[in-house]
Amino acid sequence: MDTESLTSTITKSFGRLARVRARRPQRLYQVEIPAFLADGDAAQIYLRELGSGEVTMTDLGHTAMRLSYTRKITRDVEAALTKLGERHGFRFQDGEFVAQMPRSEITAGAIGLAQIEAAAEAVVEASARQRVGERRFREAVRGVLESAFKEACELDYTDRESDPQGDYRIDAMVRPGRIALAISVVPSPVEAERAVGNQLFLEPRLREPHHWIALPRDINKLPDRTRARLMNSYLVPVPSVEEDPASVAPRLRQLAA
Repeated sequence: MDTESLTSTITKSFGRLARVRARRPQRLYQVEIPAFLADGDAAQIYLRELGSGEVTMTDLGHTAMRLSYTRKITRDVEAALTKLGERHGFRFQDGEFVAQMPRSEITAGAIGLAQIEAAAEAVVEASARQRVGERRFREAVRGVLESAFKEACELDYTDRESDPQGDYRIDAMVRPGRIALAISVVPSPVEAERAVGNQLFLEPRLREPHHWIALPRDINKLPDRTRARLMNSYLVPVPSVEEDPASVAPRLRQLAA
């Protein structure tokens, strides 16, 4: 692989505005195409030769670095970037977007990576707004439980003897009557899967008569398999708590009677 042959490949698709710079001859090349980010900077696209007609395409961590100027790169941000990369055939690992591909796919790869870099800020912002919505839903439902059941409601329940760190915590243990209610609030598919895992851990450790109760934001918006796993482990007395919050307390009282 050399600058001349790469330039020929790139200019066939992007015209004279495209070019290739050898950053480390025979090892690392920068591909410049007419693709720009919101602030006017060019997309950062680099190639490493692997041999046998294969190359590695990467942003060399520039996308994450740009994001880090205005926010911490938390696990949630990494998860959003991972999903974004996967949609375009790239992995997000060690802070950079990476994909291995044959030389014949360099043009398509360059377009995909440019789209990732252009979309990253918006995707992270959207993911953050979604998490705020999930957090507010959980807080609102927990508030309903506290208000309705008062001293009978123990928030953040876990088995302290076997789980002193609280890794398998559920949102509440409510004891309003003869039967205790072990309750998980489910604002998202991730939280649904976590609730299933917590139930598996806690079930053998609960010695009092009890029901497992899931309070989902909307059970019908969960992926089919996730929904099936949740409903196999929990009773779901209110399919969409977001649409019918007033029915939560009365139905829980019926189950505990």
